[in-house]
Amino acid sequence: MTTSSFEHIHIEVTNVCNFACEFCPDMILKRPRGHMKLDLLRKILDEVATFENRPTVLFHVMGEPMLYPHIFEAIDMAVERDLNLELITNGSTFHLVPKHIEKLIAANAPKVTISLQTPDEDSFAIRGEFKNLSADDYFQGIINFTRENMQSDSRTVVQIKFLDSTPTLFSMPYKNLRVIDGRDELRHHLSGWAQKLLKGSMPNAKLDALIQKEFARLLLGVPQFFQIHPKIILHSFPLENWGNLEQDEFFPAKIGYCDGAVGQIGILQDGSVTPCCTDYEGLIPLGDVSNRSLEEILTDAPARNLREDFRRLRVNNPLCQRCLGADTRSKAIVRQVGAIGYYKLIKPVLRRKQRV
Repeated sequence: MTTSSFEHIHIEVTNVCNFACEFCPDMILKRPRGHMKLDLLRKILDEVATFENRPTVLFHVMGEPMLYPHIFEAIDMAVERDLNLELITNGSTFHLVPKHIEKLIAANAPKVTISLQTPDEDSFAIRGEFKNLSADDYFQGIINFTRENMQSDSRTVVQIKFLDSTPTLFSMPYKNLRVIDGRDELRHHLSGWAQKLLKGSMPNAKLDALIQKEFARLLLGVPQFFQIHPKIILHSFPLENWGNLEQDEFFPAKIGYCDGAVGQIGILQDGSVTPCCTDYEGLIPLGDVSNRSLEEILTDAPARNLREDFRRLRVNNPLCQRCLGADTRSKAIVRQVGAIGYYKLIKPVLRRKQRV
């Protein structure tokens, strides 16, 4: 095993969150809450900086990274090591702590992904109840940050994420929620937010033409990216299953493939290493980076055995069986075969296109 295959390393700097989103398992998280020690984060980033390729380092598994007491020190450490950092935030502190806007723009992180997810006042209701954050204030904070970053000399690209809850043949969401359903509704919200973010930055006719072109053809149930400005990307993403831990009637997967522990890993705030970000409870412990190196952990038996199972297209771990399974037998078959097709056929093609 070498580190050259890793594309994503998820680092949970904190699992403390100020939202209670119904589409996220944060409300049922059983692990203790806490923040990663800064020295531990430094150790992790030092090692990742030696990896042969340049994996994307994502500050997020659970929790809200902007609540991490050392978040700007953490960003500085990643930038100093020339890491391909992606900070994932719900964007709430742009209104609650306005100085975060200027400080985050100055930090010059390569990418900031804002989990907008709920694009209007009605859907915002599933984020929880707030005494000091209305839907309008939340949205305006995100708009302010995105527009100020667009006008700055920062290299930061802002990606804004929308939650596509449209049911599909292979979808197996964590909860059955209605956020954005269908092409017309998805096009409406993407177009509306493009207008809010870009209004005044170009002639109205040019903006209208851009919106019509970008959102003319939309897919459902798959990730999509729309670069509406050199520093702004809109991203729609299907409602995730988060391992399907709460589903009672279930058909577990027996075959399938995943890039856990070979293309991605997760590191929880206490230093526990997991094969992917979906393992938010740390149910597949591969080791503890507090006292071992990532290289040692990833070459040890737990990670090797998991990779070998997937290499043979076998799904033996109970959490993996639930993640790739479904609530009906036919859907479970589609999801298992689909996972193999995606990782073995589609993803390599997408990777080659990105390199061209």
